[in-house]
Amino acid sequence: EPAWDRPLESSQHLAEPLVHDGLLYTVNEDATFHVLDAADGSTVYRETLPLDEVYSSPSLAGGLLFITDKSGTTLCVRPGRTFKRVERSRLPESVRASLVFVGERIYLRGIANLYAIGAEQPAP
Repeated sequence: EPAWDRPLESSQHLAEPLVHDGLLYTVNEDATFHVLDAADGSTVYRETLPLDEVYSSPSLAGGLLFITDKSGTTLCVRPGRTFKRVERSRLPESVRASLVFVGERIYLRGIANLYAIGAEQPAP
């Protein structure tokens, strides 16, 4: 039986939500970032992100949330009850996939290329 049911905005939520430390993080196609209390579904905050359309799921690594849009821009934010933007970066091509973290590297599949981002060292 569901603990709660809560409609969000009418824009599509194509990304899978992420739950961390009692908060549920989700972003819709229009780059509206919702943070909900996982216990009761109440809104903690809502933020319109400076991103294009978002199809990728938010990822968590190294104490940061990563949200990538279809143009290849990734926004890093601190998890928690208030919005804290950390950094923004961009790949030179379109992205529809979610980030994958392995060791000290981030892997991201663009439309034409696979990117491995991290320290300059041989892959394990």
